[in-house]
Amino acid sequence: MWLFVILSQESLKRVLVITRHGIRLPLVSFPNDPCTWTCLRQQKLNFQHSNLPPPNSNLNLVFDVKKSYIGSCFAGQLADQGYVQHESLSDIWFNLYPNHFTLQKLRSTTKERVRLSGAGQLQKLNLNLSVVHEASIGFDSLAITNGCPYEYQYIKYIREHIDYKKDELNDLRTRSGWKTASWENFGDNFIAREAMGTKYPDYVTETDKKLAIDIQDEMWQNMFNNQNETLRNTYLTITSGPFVKDFQKYLETETFYIVSGHDVTITPLAQFLFVEGQWTKGLPGYASFLNAELWDINGEEMIKIRFRDGDTGIGQYMKIKPCGDYQCSKTQVFEFMNTISITNSQQRDMCNREFQM
Repeated sequence: MWLFVILSQESLKRVLVITRHGIRLPLVSFPNDPCTWTCLRQQKLNFQHSNLPPPNSNLNLVFDVKKSYIGSCFAGQLADQGYVQHESLSDIWFNLYPNHFTLQKLRSTTKERVRLSGAGQLQKLNLNLSVVHEASIGFDSLAITNGCPYEYQYIKYIREHIDYKKDELNDLRTRSGWKTASWENFGDNFIAREAMGTKYPDYVTETDKKLAIDIQDEMWQNMFNNQNETLRNTYLTITSGPFVKDFQKYLETETFYIVSGHDVTITPLAQFLFVEGQWTKGLPGYASFLNAELWDINGEEMIKIRFRDGDTGIGQYMKIKPCGDYQCSKTQVFEFMNTISITNSQQRDMCNREFQM
């Protein structure tokens, strides 16, 4: 009796790495924040005190020097710890994908925290290239456009349909002197403080911290995983639709490619692609990543997606919706993604669409 053993043959063909920037400063400062914020590492790199790019670089950094903190940092700037997080990411790429470094360029959005995060990865990869902004016809498909009326109305709708703790918010507004702040403003500030180890103002309580962070995460969960399927799919399309064709292009043409982006780059992709229940959060941690891997498995092109929420570990493979398994055919994944694929012009039209329930 003959016994035949069929061995599965797998080889990794291409990798598309999509990262969220590292730890950063809050986007908006308290009006009477007495605390000091420190960004020393970037001073040494001469990134902080100049609006000019560093020598021999096309990072094209632009800081809003009018929005400075007490100390040595600007609003929204990548923190020293965030730069280190992305240096550490390059160690993971060496270990996971040692045979795939044919990188010629790295794509980034225009924000300096995103460009510097990408540069942190390149430092340890020791590659002779710089971060470039490769927008689709002058448009940034990695993040939603500024001034999207639909988004504003959608956020307003979500606030009205969760327990937004308005009395507690007004009390914190009064104590802080920040009369116009939302819970999301406070949550963004508190998450950055925790990550950077920056002291809280004395008037901020433990209850304030927990409320702000919990409500901000609940807002994000409802934005990208809303129970109203029409609203959810519309917003997922607005946020991820313009990037679909780029996503597919990189997986078909680049052996190894890094895209340095934002929370709003990763979150909609994760919520759209992953089988429900695997990742229940809405706001990914600093230095999170979503890696799409194209494999040849027994002669068929298959896609696996490795995901990490936050800055710990090498991530794990996620079950993906097109087939409900940890690996789906490239055709299945691309056809599924095409259901939300839109052009830049279509995104602008959707942003200007009247918000309806």
